[in-house]
Amino acid sequence: MHDTRTLSQVRDLGLALARRLLLGARARRYDAVLVQREAMLVGPPVMEQLLVSLGVPLIYDLDDAVWLHSEPIAGSFRARYPRLGDFVRAPAKGNQILGIASEITAGSERLAAHARTVNPHVTVTVIPTVTDRAVWKPLPGRELGNFVHEAPVIGWIGTPSTAPSLAMVDAVLGRLRQEGHVFRLVTRGVGSGYRFEHLEAEMLPWREREEPADFADIDIGIAPMRPGEWSNGKCAFKQIQYLTVGVPCVTSRAGAVDELIEHDRNALVAESPDAFYTHLRALLHDQALRARLVRAGFETIESKYCLEAQIPRFTEVVLRAAKRG
Repeated sequence: MHDTRTLSQVRDLGLALARRLLLGARARRYDAVLVQREAMLVGPPVMEQLLVSLGVPLIYDLDDAVWLHSEPIAGSFRARYPRLGDFVRAPAKGNQILGIASEITAGSERLAAHARTVNPHVTVTVIPTVTDRAVWKPLPGRELGNFVHEAPVIGWIGTPSTAPSLAMVDAVLGRLRQEGHVFRLVTRGVGSGYRFEHLEAEMLPWREREEPADFADIDIGIAPMRPGEWSNGKCAFKQIQYLTVGVPCVTSRAGAVDELIEHDRNALVAESPDAFYTHLRALLHDQALRARLVRAGFETIESKYCLEAQIPRFTEVVLRAAKRG
């Protein structure tokens, strides 16, 4: 079964790569090309090198520590064939693309600092990940600290690759449940990435089109992040999503959290499982605290982390790159 599925994936991937290369060959018609993370999911940066050889300015958007080896998702091709998977994934190409880019945008100051060491000859502009407030809308009453559900929902939405971080709050949530605090735990996108040991969770699939509504339906958000360089490359998008839809959240201190979050102003920062416990218990019972965090979160998003705030800066980057062509 696995062999049949793998052959099918290889075939589909080959067709996708062929289509992408044909698209790259026609890139001369463009004033500049934006590549986010990578133009092709596997192999060396062939597409990016093709663009540069054609004289097309390359804007590279960096939103993760792509130069590092990330942990493979359980059951994935990389997990079953780690050596071949790492060869195909070619993590070194992140730095290779940085080295040939005409302009670089980075989702955080940490990522920007790395980009500048790799390619000190181009402009690196920090443009944080943003939300569109016309799409990401809070439910009524959030600014008052109201819950949507009678039994408040503590929620997490992510991917199987980031789901193992939930181990940091598993026992904490179990303790809250044992002590009689009323809540439901709802996750989306965990897949095979994690199984809770200390309490039952409603584990639902991630939904692309419904993601803004799914985030808005959470009453208290959690964002545990394991320490390490991979986490430090994260741009705190989950936290941005929580703040945009008015969901008070508890987050680890990692990645771009320090650039976005002010502890006890727009969210709560937990440095340990005990802190997660203390903060979650407070949010379950303190409506005034929830309201204060939500209102400050709205101010944070409006000032810097929404589409309207960053469009002018991104436009400057594109125009500057186009002049190089």
